[in-house]
Amino acid sequence: MSGELAGKVAIVTGGASGIGKASVELFVREGAKVVVADIQVEGGEMLSRALGGNVAFHRTDVTREAEVEALVGFAIERFGSLDVMFNNAGGGGISDIPFVERDFAEYEKVMALNLRGPLLGMKHAARHMAKRGGGSIINTCSTAGIFPGIGIPFYRAAKAGLLQVSKSLALELSPQGIRVNCIPPGPVTTDTFGTKLGISEEKARRIEKVISEGLLAMQALKQPIRPSDIAQGALYLASERSSRVTGHNLVISAGNGLGDPVNHAQELSAAIAAAMK
Repeated sequence: MSGELAGKVAIVTGGASGIGKASVELFVREGAKVVVADIQVEGGEMLSRALGGNVAFHRTDVTREAEVEALVGFAIERFGSLDVMFNNAGGGGISDIPFVERDFAEYEKVMALNLRGPLLGMKHAARHMAKRGGGSIINTCSTAGIFPGIGIPFYRAAKAGLLQVSKSLALELSPQGIRVNCIPPGPVTTDTFGTKLGISEEKARRIEKVISEGLLAMQALKQPIRPSDIAQGALYLASERSSRVTGHNLVISAGNGLGDPVNHAQELSAAIAAAMK
């Protein structure tokens, strides 16, 4: 531990599992006090207890403005300030339905979680950060918002919008010393996978194997992308090492999207469907 975040206070949304959990654990090791925000109460409270007094859990639905405002207020009341806002909560929606057959109720949910949520987080964090002279806002975006592909059209739209608005807000908030950056991860298989699908543990492991093998075939670096890899990027953007970095997209994808002319999404979707039977 080098204490890169010593004395800093951070909020991590979606912090009870996956990328969020890995980031909370790393931030605490580096000296930060962290508020874990999530709708997963059991997981959030368990993580808070495991990491001790420098971590607090606050049940938060990031799509609801009153709850996001309360979250920021909680962090300030509990730990005295807010230096880092990591808007990480998100979800991809359904991948195997043709676009022309989609129900736009899914659109509302995906956009609320992946675009409205981070916008609310930026708004309420920036209000406090502006008063204290600065801070770091980090948004989990996605390579799905950069590169075209088949499937998850609403998720792609939301993440592309988040990439664009993050750059715009980096400009608008810079006079207040607030930095805004994005991390677009490549596909990361996290521990939320089976839970979100509501399937058996055995089937989840089988599908995860199919996904992992398919994704490695699409990457330049033949190594799986882990939540801890994304957490390291978040640490950089939260720390003073990135004090001159704003409006940046720190892509962590193991080279996924560098130029393979073949889109393998349909093949991977078919393999996942077969594994689910």
